Amino acid sequence: MQKQWCECAEIRHNATILESLLIRHALCVIVTLCAVVAEPDALGLILSFIGATCAVFVVYIIPTAVYASLFPEHHFKRHLALVVWWLGMALVPICLVAMFVQ
Repeated sequence: MQKQWCECAEIRHNATILESLLIRHALCVIVTLCAVVAEPDALGLILSFIGATCAVFVVYIIPTAVYASLFPEHHFKRHLALVVWWLGMALVPICLVAMFVQ
């Protein structure tokens, strides 16, 4: 019985994290739309910023974090997923710097 409760609590925890990430992404989209309405010339900069941050999260960080949390036992694929996660965490500041250097 204790194991089932722990599994349910872990699933709720993962769902809460995913919900939080989706809400943050929705807020980014809303802020972008408001900024485009206020200043149409800033669309390129805003889309670059969102692409540099949100795209890396959606492609690298979120899937690997979900995989690592669903399969907690240590094996090669989990370690590879964590390497990709760290790569994604390193790509966010690199993409932001590249965006402002242009």
